[in-house]
Amino acid sequence: MVKKDLERAGIPYQTEEGTADFHAVGRHTYITELLRNGASLVEARELARHSDIRMTMQYTHIGIDDQARAVAAIPAPGHPQTDQPEEESWEHIGSKTCGKACHLPSSADTG
Repeated sequence: MVKKDLERAGIPYQTEEGTADFHAVGRHTYITELLRNGASLVEARELARHSDIRMTMQYTHIGIDDQARAVAAIPAPGHPQTDQPEEESWEHIGSKTCGKACHLPSSADTG
């Protein structure tokens, strides 16, 4: 049916760039947007009705902007939305020696 509609519209179904597969295009957008809007990969797999997560991953298109947003959303220690004490802030880590291994300056630090 899709092939006939495309033919009538003068659009080739198959080209060097690929196939006019509207089913796949819709699934790529659907799954990618689910993930961009907070769904887990497991939730996207279920919603796409895939039995194997690898199939879901084939429809996923997460780029550098998506990765940057994900990293920016990680709260820093001592952030008001966490229950960590204020002395665990990023500014404190490495600036003072409190005895905790994670807070000690590395040998690469010069001052």
